[in-house]
Amino acid sequence: MNQALEGAPAGCFMQKAIALSSLSTSIWAPRLRLAAATALAILWAHSANALSLRVDFADSMRSSALVAWVEVEASETIVSANGQSCGARYTARVIRSLKGAVNGQRIQFGFYGGHARGTQYFVFLDPTSTVLQHTTGKAPPPMVSPVPYLPECAAVLPGFLETAEGMGTIPLVIGKSAPSRPTVSLRSSSYAIPARLAAAHHHTGQVIDGELWGSVEIEADAFFQYLGSLPSGQ
Repeated sequence: MNQALEGAPAGCFMQKAIALSSLSTSIWAPRLRLAAATALAILWAHSANALSLRVDFADSMRSSALVAWVEVEASETIVSANGQSCGARYTARVIRSLKGAVNGQRIQFGFYGGHARGTQYFVFLDPTSTVLQHTTGKAPPPMVSPVPYLPECAAVLPGFLETAEGMGTIPLVIGKSAPSRPTVSLRSSSYAIPARLAAAHHHTGQVIDGELWGSVEIEADAFFQYLGSLPSGQ
């Protein structure tokens, strides 16, 4: 037996054990927390992927009541009478309409956050009254925002709601391929990108069975023309 330990009182062994345990915990705790966070992120990603939406523009043109290129003029947080947060309300001017509106018209839509005043978007919207017909009195599916399902929010939501869990609101940005003109950037993980768009505009990825798997950058005017070439369902 080690002479340094031989004859030591039992309490000494306990103190050393506790000290070693604390040291071990202090060393490994950050790694364990990181591992746990990573595992949760992976689990969330797999769950979201399994339930994720992927926007098909042909379907969206047919099913959406209003499709337009708009500019946000004002935004406000929506709060119900009992203090429930119900997202955001935007007032926007229609720059160029494809369906359900006229150029210059002011519309109100929501409820997803993050759309700043002065920014422009392509929006695919549905009337709130139509959406509520399918949500009132029901529980929201997993990975879906509960806002349209909350009775206290029904009375304060704007006239139109964003589609596809907010992915039906596509921002215009200054692109790499056209630094002086507004563009739309799309990724195949969220949007079905037909090959004809990939062939005509800056893209990365590979075309398989008539569809681009990668990303594409499209000038806003060209994207407007593409959407206008699709059947609107009207």
